[in-house]
Amino acid sequence: MTVSPLNPHKNRIVCIDGFRRPRGIGLWTAPTSGHVVLVAPPAEAALLTPEQARVLSDRLEELATVVEHQHVEIGRAVKGGRP
Repeated sequence: MTVSPLNPHKNRIVCIDGFRRPRGIGLWTAPTSGHVVLVAPPAEAALLTPEQARVLSDRLEELATVVEHQHVEIGRAVKGGRP
């Protein structure tokens, strides 16, 4: 399995480093700041198979959408619920 869901907004994509050791790329949302967080493995290098790269792309897209929606909701709450 290439994805280890920790919770709906936090994922770990399995990969290897330049020495072919198992590693992981951490992904999660930071909705209050409006960011998606990506933490690379040690040495900041991740070797991904094409399948793993597609999974990473898909997860980044999903998390970006989540952050966008949450950021809009936070903005509405600050404005007192006005659109």
